[in-house]
Amino acid sequence: MIFFRKIALQPNDSAVYYSHLIINYKQGGGSMITVKQIMAAGVFSNGSETHYAFRSHFDPEDYPQVHDFYEIILNVSGILTVIINGIPLHLSPGILLLIRPGDIHSKLKCENGYHINLAFPITSLESLFYFLYGSSDKLDLLCSGPHIPLCMLTGTEATLLQSRLSYLNLLPSDCPEQKNTYLRAILTDIVYSYIMPGLEKEQTDLPSSVIPFWLTQALNGLSDISNLQEGMEYLVRQTDRTPEHICRAFRKYLSVTPVSYINARKLNYAANLLQHSDKEIIDIAFESGFQSISNFYHLFKREYKMSPLKYKNLHANAIL
Repeated sequence: MIFFRKIALQPNDSAVYYSHLIINYKQGGGSMITVKQIMAAGVFSNGSETHYAFRSHFDPEDYPQVHDFYEIILNVSGILTVIINGIPLHLSPGILLLIRPGDIHSKLKCENGYHINLAFPITSLESLFYFLYGSSDKLDLLCSGPHIPLCMLTGTEATLLQSRLSYLNLLPSDCPEQKNTYLRAILTDIVYSYIMPGLEKEQTDLPSSVIPFWLTQALNGLSDISNLQEGMEYLVRQTDRTPEHICRAFRKYLSVTPVSYINARKLNYAANLLQHSDKEIIDIAFESGFQSISNFYHLFKREYKMSPLKYKNLHANAIL
């Protein structure tokens, strides 16, 4: 990873996209390689804060590269193979990847699919973090360390985000202010709903580099209530591994059984419904994925030290 200083371009260089750097990129034997450096001044112009592209192919000669702005890749279909700071990643559909300023990256191949690229300047993300969190501390956390910010979206989430990004093509091409406003709304959702939850989990749990990628994908998929309701059946289908293999992985990396982990997330979902809906407790139990009402009551009372009814009454809000 390269840490950027502010670099001033000459006035006649404003349309230049690439300049070449020779850096000691430790790949394999640590040999010197040529990396294309892309500068924001050559990408964002005329007041624009975004650059986006829908790609089904790319030129390998454009890589490896590094730039002084942020880039998001949403893989829509097929398998996209990339290398970030020497780490190979095979992105399946629905994977959202954030490339930070200074990340050395290459795209190797895209098999029978396409992906969406969305680039935006450093200042856009800095402003967003100050708006969301009141400081740049979390942004500093995001940009430091060897971790790679990526997350697995559910099918519904990926389709919705793809639709929102595609809508950029319907906005006036000669009105960058309108696209900038729309972009800020998209970035707010991406950062707050997808990128930061994964990063914050890393700070309280094991680093993503420790947990196998297949398990991380499966855990992210449990954010979809239909997958959570399926429980173990979903994990087996998603990971293409045996229940025994999954149990060993959960114990090794999370120190819990899959059943305990899934039940904890189901109970959390149920607790939110008890607080924020007027649904009947029996309906909440089934919606949360519990097939037995007595088991739901037993697990809920053990976790929250009170019955679901008492919990619901305690958090009742008759005003709204």
